[in-house]
This record gives sequence, C-alpha cells and structure tokens, in this order.
Amino acid sequence: MNMQVSATSDERRITGARRPHSAATILSLCLTHSAALVGLVGCASLRRHGEATEAATACRQFSREGVAAMERGDLTRARSLLDQAVAASATDVDARRQLAEALWQEGSREEALVHAERAVELDPRNAPTVARCGEMLMALGAVDQAQRRAEQALELDPTLPAAWALRGRAYRYRGEHERALADLHQALRYDPASEETLLDIAYLQYQLGRTQRCVTSQQNLMESYTPGDEPR
Repeated sequence: MNMQVSATSDERRITGARRPHSAATILSLCLTHSAALVGLVGCASLRRHGEATEAATACRQFSREGVAAMERGDLTRARSLLDQAVAASATDVDARRQLAEALWQEGSREEALVHAERAVELDPRNAPTVARCGEMLMALGAVDQAQRRAEQALELDPTLPAAWALRGRAYRYRGEHERALADLHQALRYDPASEETLLDIAYLQYQLGRTQRCVTSQQNLMESYTPGDEPR
C-alpha cells in the first residue's frame, strides 16, 4: 500500500513537472514578446524618421545657401553647396533643379542636363521643370527630345509660355516657320513682355520677308525695355 502511495506521489511529481503553462500564462508571454517586438520596430521607425527629417533640413539649408551664392554669381560655391544638398536628400526635386541651373551657368552643360532629367523623373508632372529640361536639350542640339519635352509640358500646363516658345523654336529649327510663329505668338500671349520671344518673332518675320511685321515686332521689342535700358 505504501509503495502504491509512493508511486502515485512520484507520478504526480512527474506529471506536475510536465504540466504545460496555463492559457493565461501563455497569453501573457505572447503579449510581452509582441510588445517587445513592437517597441523595437517603433524605435527603428522613429530613428529612420528622425534621420530623414535631419537630412531634409540639411538639404533645405544647403539649397538656400547655394541659391544665394548663385545669385551673387559665386558659381563655384553654389555648386559645392547644392552638391551637398543633393547628397543630403537625393530625391529632393528643388535641390536637383537648382544644382542643374548652377552647373548650366557654370558651363557644365552635360552634367546639368543629367540633373535636370533626374528632376523630371522625380516630379514628372511639374511643367516648368519639364520645359526647362527641354530648353537644355534644345541648347545642346537635341531638337527632337526638346520638342517632346515641350509637348509634355504643354499637356501638363497649356498656359506655360516657356513650353510654347520651346516648341516654336523647335519648329523654327526645322524650317517650319508658320508653325513656329503660331507657337511663339501663343508664348507671347501668356508672357507679353518676353524679350526673347519678341526677338524670335521679329527674326522669323524677317526670314519670311514680312518687312512691315518685322518692324512692328522690333518696335514691340523696344517698348518692352524700361527707359534707359534699351539696347544700343
């Protein structure tokens, strides 16, 4: 009898040692583990957010200083600062566009175009950015690509004078003078004081032998200057 009781006690001890945790205990352990994981993920997200915010702030600061340097005519300083802006935030469209302008003014035109194209990739629905990229392409002799950019910009904003003027110049390059004039007049409609567009129109009228219209265009051009600033 004693042996049986002893065996039963041993059995209970063994059974008790193998008894699984209660449902409440398991739930508590799971919740604790999950909270720890969430905490780790949350900390990582906050850390990444903080880093992104710092990068964006640095990018804006470098951009402001770079634009100021460009306005002063210090293109070397401007390029250095805007390079740093892009390094801080490679997806910032304004920094890319400003760096492209600094490089263009500096004379590094091929490199400027690379950044202008990248700005378009980052913000393909920004019509002025698309048109400016097209102007760079036109200046580099890529007329077909320039015209495509002009048409892309016009689809986004049909009132953008730079896009009308760009496509007009592409037509003029191909000898399609009437189409060029039509587009240039549209550009002038949205920007009546554009000296460059007035000059383009006068030149085309001269090429087409329309002397009186050429003279009228030249008069309009002269009237666009403020007194004392007329070209001599």
